[in-house]
Amino acid sequence: MWLPKTYLPYEVYLTTGWLAELGVSGIAQFTALGQCLNFIGVSILELFYHRFQAVVVFRSHFHLKLPFYILNIFRIVTLIHISVFIWGRLHPRTLMYQENKRVDLLKKIPYLPEELGCFTVSIAVPEDPNFIITVSIWGVLVALGMTVIISTVIFITQFLKKAQNLSSQTKKLQTMLVLSLVLQV
Repeated sequence: MWLPKTYLPYEVYLTTGWLAELGVSGIAQFTALGQCLNFIGVSILELFYHRFQAVVVFRSHFHLKLPFYILNIFRIVTLIHISVFIWGRLHPRTLMYQENKRVDLLKKIPYLPEELGCFTVSIAVPEDPNFIITVSIWGVLVALGMTVIISTVIFITQFLKKAQNLSSQTKKLQTMLVLSLVLQV
């Protein structure tokens, strides 16, 4: 029997083919890959935050402490996302809900490709509470991540413009380091 697999150049996505061979459902793969992306996001935001700490020495104003607070909120929301992931895997109705909706969809629209009937395919079901919570948390994480990235870049550039005790070469170096972080995202 032929099963659809994802073979993208990234090693994280290569595992979906292996997980499909082991019988792991598509929704479990979807949320597990989301967890991997969350952990990568935390490490990227920590890079921005540590660059911010290295450049902006005096953080007396509240808005200069904003990246620290948002990064901690990002970490907490990531832990909430992990608990939603575990709840979705342990709760038996979650996987059955996906399967029932997939069967109903194929009955309702019979001319859909038969690949959608495969257990490894994850479909967007607006009535599924686990799916909606997962996507909502990802939306919050993306908004928080963009806030940390944009705020650190703005605060660093403002600090470098106002800093009179730094040489022009140091300012250029710090600007280059921040630019390299932005380009990596």
